[in-house]
Amino acid sequence: MIPRSREMRSGNKTCPRGLINIWMSKKLSREFLNIQDEYLTEESRRKGITDLSQLRPLAPDNRLYLWQGDMTTLRVDELA
Repeated sequence: MIPRSREMRSGNKTCPRGLINIWMSKKLSREFLNIQDEYLTEESRRKGITDLSQLRPLAPDNRLYLWQGDMTTLRVDELA
C-alpha cells in the first residue's frame, strides 16, 4: 500500500521523491521495491504517458522532435 502522508495529499512530492532517489548503500528489501514500484506506477498513470507515435517530427529531418513536458512521461524507443 502507498503511504498517504499529509505532504502527499497536498501535492508536495519532496518527501517521496527524496526517499526514492536517496538511500543507504545496502540491499533494498523486496517490500520497499514493491512499494516504490506501486507508487511510481500510480504517478505514471496519474500524469499520463505520451507515446512517440502521438508526436510529429520536425521537417525536413524526420528524426528530430520538439516536445515540452515531463520527460519521465515519454514512451520512446529507437527508430528503425
